[in-house]
Amino acid sequence: MNVNDFILDSDFSDVLIVGRSLGTGPASYHSSLLNGKNDLILISPFSSLLSLVRKHYPIYPVSLLLKKNFDNLGFLKNFSGKLLIISAENDEIISRNYSYEFFEKLGIEDSEFFIGYGEEHNSLMLNDLVLDKVRDFSRVG
Repeated sequence: MNVNDFILDSDFSDVLIVGRSLGTGPASYHSSLLNGKNDLILISPFSSLLSLVRKHYPIYPVSLLLKKNFDNLGFLKNFSGKLLIISAENDEIISRNYSYEFFEKLGIEDSEFFIGYGEEHNSLMLNDLVLDKVRDFSRVG
């Protein structure tokens, strides 16, 4: 039995999946398998790994090098849970604008985009306001 089967077969009232950076790919994938039975926090997300890598390395044939594309936009096309996306203001790996474009393309009604001002990719989760936002979003009840 895998985790998704376990969650679907159980009577959980609240399921929260969290993914950060590259981990937003597996988080989005698993959310797509739960049929709207979960909420989701994506920290420094991307639309697809292929499009992100192409932004950084436009002259290389990156599609030949990637084994997984992690098409987050495709995974979440039918997502119906609550969504929080967090991005660092000065993210040098997955830019805030890139994450915001992803957020806009999703068009999920019950969603929020939160910016960790003054932070970079690797310092984002050290910001007290970001941690408070995660805590508030994940509160049950």
